[in-house]
Amino acid sequence: MRFKPSDGSTQTEKMKTLMTSEQLAERLHVGRVAVQRMAQQERIPAMRVGKQWLFDWNDVERVLVARGNKLQQEITR
Repeated sequence: MRFKPSDGSTQTEKMKTLMTSEQLAERLHVGRVAVQRMAQQERIPAMRVGKQWLFDWNDVERVLVARGNKLQQEITR
């Protein structure tokens, strides 16, 4: 049986959008620790694989758009 993400994308497409906390931090212009803290607090969608946090950019982007500047202000505090 082949893995099919619930959002209709293929496994290959999903893997292309996964980012580490370092990559997401760079993209959001914040520190890695801030990104990991938000993941632990479930403020952004994330998955834990061993000791590493992974983020799907499409999911994170949806949250950022939905919450608008409020989340960006929280991030930069």
